Amino acid sequence: MDDASIMFQCPISMEPMEDPVTIATGISYDRECIEKWLFVYKQSTCPVTMRRLPNSDLIPNHTLRRLMSSFREAAGGGPAKPPPRLPDVIDHDELVSLLKNVQTGPFRVTYLRKLRALVDKDVELQKDLIRLGGAQVLGRIMASHGVVEYWDLDDFRDRDEAVGVLALLPLSDEATVELLWKPDCVRSMMEILQSGTAEAQLRTMSILTKASKTNNEWTNTANLLLVGRTARDRRDLEEEPPEGDRSRHDSRLGRDSDGRKCEKVLLLLTRLCKCPEGRSAMADHGLGVAAVSEKILRVSRLATKLGVKILWLMSSNRPTEQLLEEMTVVGSVAKLLALSHIDGQSSTKKRAMRMMKLHGAAWRRYPCVPSDLNDFLRSSRFSVNFVEKAEAGEV
Repeated sequence: MDDASIMFQCPISMEPMEDPVTIATGISYDRECIEKWLFVYKQSTCPVTMRRLPNSDLIPNHTLRRLMSSFREAAGGGPAKPPPRLPDVIDHDELVSLLKNVQTGPFRVTYLRKLRALVDKDVELQKDLIRLGGAQVLGRIMASHGVVEYWDLDDFRDRDEAVGVLALLPLSDEATVELLWKPDCVRSMMEILQSGTAEAQLRTMSILTKASKTNNEWTNTANLLLVGRTARDRRDLEEEPPEGDRSRHDSRLGRDSDGRKCEKVLLLLTRLCKCPEGRSAMADHGLGVAAVSEKILRVSRLATKLGVKILWLMSSNRPTEQLLEEMTVVGSVAKLLALSHIDGQSSTKKRAMRMMKLHGAAWRRYPCVPSDLNDFLRSSRFSVNFVEKAEAGEV
């Protein structure tokens, strides 16, 4: 574009507008810019005239858009890009209203629940919520309750409901994720991982998983938080009296009968075991290997795949003798043997066979090892020579 494009510039960004909208003062702006001005930066005036706005309505300027499109075509630039599909006006207005009530209304928990129900499974509304600064609002709710007193149940509900909405959002932009990594938010998430409800813990882990994909430094922070959650379970187990009820200290994975939740937990444990601290925490947890092994071949194909991957990550990175012995005692080796007899060549079966190839010689020495392990090691897949070399430490 040449000098004529000046009339198509957004007064805020000074860039050509993509989706022009007009506010109450009659001045047009690019939708994304004016939405940030009004809803993220909480301004109530017109950016150009600085007059106070009677409302925050944004009216699409179709005339200007057609003029811009004609100008582009005449200049040889091709037609303008179609505007992004926006949520229905009614849903958008309800979203704006709920967001205001969440910040100022007395019944915050109710409004947060309505907000979660509104944006659930609607990708466009989720994006709209982010454009309106919703992630920042929810992050501030979490941060304001970074340290929650045990008797303040309303604070617990506010925080957990805010986490529930955040877990639905894509969380792919750095500005939003930076807010989540502020100390008060991290403290709040750690509090949820340590003492929150099972649902709140799963949602918090989902937030950490999404947010950590934006930056490697944040990946380390997420891993540390997940390690802390596992360490808390380990401390609880160690503090249990001998006559206590062990089942009440079992892991979330061991208690969970919901297949989808079980898969989510296994997915997060897989992520946890990709760092040394996570593998160490899992190995030291009294029920870690047992709980994972129990889910193999019992919940779903995905759960089996994730469970085997967890065992592979733990046993292929300098495993201790205690870990290898535990895998025989709790039935992990038996599950791996069962997988080796499944038809086909899936990645799960290959991984199970690789573990037996690495540790079969060590497992044979334990009296509780399945009787057909020796037969498997001497089968056509793994020759006797390989077993002897493994026993001699040459493999």
